Amino acid sequence: MVFIGPGKMATALTVALQEAGYPVLGAYSRDPNGDAAARYASVTKRCVRPMTEIVDLYACEDARSAGGLPAAETWLSEADVIWLTVPDGRVAEIAQALAVSGQLRAGQLVVHVSGALPSGVLSPVRAAGAACLSLHPLQSVADPPNAAAPSSRWRPLRGVYCALEGDATAIQAGRRWVRDWEGHSVEISAMDKPRYHAAAALAANGLVALVDAAARLLPFPNGVAALLPLLDGVLRNLERVGLPNALTGPVERGDLETVRAHLAALRGEADVDRMYRALSTWMIHMAQDKGRLTDDAARQLRGLLDTPEDR
Repeated sequence: MVFIGPGKMATALTVALQEAGYPVLGAYSRDPNGDAAARYASVTKRCVRPMTEIVDLYACEDARSAGGLPAAETWLSEADVIWLTVPDGRVAEIAQALAVSGQLRAGQLVVHVSGALPSGVLSPVRAAGAACLSLHPLQSVADPPNAAAPSSRWRPLRGVYCALEGDATAIQAGRRWVRDWEGHSVEISAMDKPRYHAAAALAANGLVALVDAAARLLPFPNGVAALLPLLDGVLRNLERVGLPNALTGPVERGDLETVRAHLAALRGEADVDRMYRALSTWMIHMAQDKGRLTDDAARQLRGLLDTPEDR
């Protein structure tokens, strides 16, 4: 296996695959001396080579036919699997360049890790006999702890759900990789990718935005630090009792006066007010599903949350 792009996801995938027993040659980078390449090499103990070794990825076919290809065999022709761990905007460009590079062969797999893009963006490589796969780990990958410490154990993909979409043979391989690094794989359709990625963005990025809004409201010197134990407790409740039972608070109790006081406190905070009203309206459905909220209490709460005078 080889990676194009030595970023955080490439680092996490390389660690997971190596621990599962899969050989990884290393990664290519436009900046092999940069921070991302240094982190990848330190954590994975794999080399990072310059993209100039596969210069035809950024050259036209005319340049390749004029001698642009390196004389020595590159990792691209050696690897059974080529991972594109690059920004979404570069996936199609690199897939097209791979297709005309002359370095692909039948039976190879080309994989991108975008949550939003379908595997069809890789379709140019099929002409060379490669199979296409989109494999997206449903995880936010941060910097590994103690990256320079050889003894540090970092398993960011263990237990993580991964969305697979693509060619049948590639999906079969993807399922095997995910199983072997102790994750969970779910096959989805190409048309489900936008809905899937919207859900992921709402859960991950939406949570960060929500914490930012709450931290600004909280009259503490360090709002985020104060909220972290609360968030940890909520996540534990979600894991222990699930939905909707993990829901607590004034909406769940039908506490109209507390919600009214919240809305009064949010006057002048238009964006946070809208966020509070939208989330609280969603909580009404959850509280009813939980069996804690009567129809009359739900009606009163909706009326309060929909009342423009409280804005």
